Amino acid sequence: MKERTIFRIIGAMLMLVLIGQASAQVPQSFNYQAVARNSLGNLLTNQTVGLKITIHQGSSTGAVVYSETQVPTTNQFGLITAAIGQGTVVSGTFANIDWSTGNYWLQVQLDPAGGTAYTDMGTDQLLSVPYAMYADGSLPEGKIGQTLMHDGTDWIANSFLSNSGTTVGIGAITLSPLTNLHVASNKRYAGLFTSDSVSYLTHVIHAEYNGAASMTDVRAVYGKSVVQDNWGVGGEFVGGFHGVNGTVLPTGSASYTGVYGFVSGGSGNNYGLYGYVNGTGTNYGAYLNSSGSATTNYGLYATASGAINNYAGYFNSGNVIINAGKVGVGTSTLLSDLDILQSGGSATNQGTGGINLRNGTYHWRIYNSNNYVRFNYSSDGGATYTPKAYVNPSDGSWNQLSDMSLKTNVEKLDDVLDKVISISIIKYNYNDNKLGSPKVIGTSANDLAKIFPEIVSTEADGGLLGVDYSKLGVIAIKAIQELNAKIVQLENRIVELESK
Repeated sequence: MKERTIFRIIGAMLMLVLIGQASAQVPQSFNYQAVARNSLGNLLTNQTVGLKITIHQGSSTGAVVYSETQVPTTNQFGLITAAIGQGTVVSGTFANIDWSTGNYWLQVQLDPAGGTAYTDMGTDQLLSVPYAMYADGSLPEGKIGQTLMHDGTDWIANSFLSNSGTTVGIGAITLSPLTNLHVASNKRYAGLFTSDSVSYLTHVIHAEYNGAASMTDVRAVYGKSVVQDNWGVGGEFVGGFHGVNGTVLPTGSASYTGVYGFVSGGSGNNYGLYGYVNGTGTNYGAYLNSSGSATTNYGLYATASGAINNYAGYFNSGNVIINAGKVGVGTSTLLSDLDILQSGGSATNQGTGGINLRNGTYHWRIYNSNNYVRFNYSSDGGATYTPKAYVNPSDGSWNQLSDMSLKTNVEKLDDVLDKVISISIIKYNYNDNKLGSPKVIGTSANDLAKIFPEIVSTEADGGLLGVDYSKLGVIAIKAIQELNAKIVQLENRIVELESK
């Protein structure tokens, strides 16, 4: 039977602890001693042996946090001495072991021949000795409230960060902070908070009141900067989307404010809410939106009273004025409910003048040009406009543009006389006409579409048919021309017959 070497631990483990000055350093290793005997109980003296040390966490078979090998030599008494933490590393980092978590186990394996054919000698729990690695007792003296700081060489007592047991202070303040966290600084930033979280709605700073519901007007965040009159900003927020986002989630029926501005006092210009925008895109000094299932929604609700001149809304430089129920654009002399002083516009170029009615990329521009009310149309989002019609200021007549320079694919109209004769002319009332309303003379778009589809159109939204009655006049002229040709032909035939 092969002799088996027995490894008996007689010294357990010895922790190398340096006791002395407050500057003493704890080494990143601890001493281990044991006596090696063979299966007959004889000492293995002056012999090189192979040793493998493994540290488990949690239990004797727990996760391996560190493992190393050593090749020590026994002395004349068979004693092995090894500094665990200074061998050849197999896995893990000795200095990174968090001894504060406790419950570590030491496994020892031995090869009496000095090789790596290890035999497991057992696993024992580490008790209190190694934990001096994180609980060195050589601490400096200090005052009440001071905390420890390591300057790279030693631990020293420090007052910059203080802890009274219930409050914490940071900065040049007393050792009795005024609140749970008190920060005092002469730097540009008393505190700097950063986060690299990519989570939706990450809060770099989160302040929340969770006390009694009966408390009124509790401030989750309060900022104050009163340097002197006309100086100091209570809070400044910079965002890539919203600089300030105010949200209220009401459950009752009171009045609620998403963002509230209040100014009281002084004899200068006071702004409850002031917005400034400067950019190369589209700038909005204020953008207000109101939507929901309420009885009434106000995109902008403003009141003004108590002064000589009261303006519920006043728009400067933009030339928009709302006063006494009238709206003025480009003018403060309001002659009607809506009074617009046009900024420009000619027959060939409407510029920015007039009224622009748009639906997606389809625009209608209505403007005044040399007293002609013009109607221009754009299908490319307002990039180019084509003149369509105008109202003649001489008689107020509607004139559809018909200049040949505006036309293409011109062709003659086929004979229409027989078609005109087949048109049914009717009298009717519309469904919404009141009882007794005079009847309208016209035709049926449904029937006319079968005869002259060119003058019948379908409404894009409702699918209803409509008739361009102005074109019926042109068709009537063509029918008269055809009828006249027939008359001339007949007259010539009569003359021919009478001459015989």
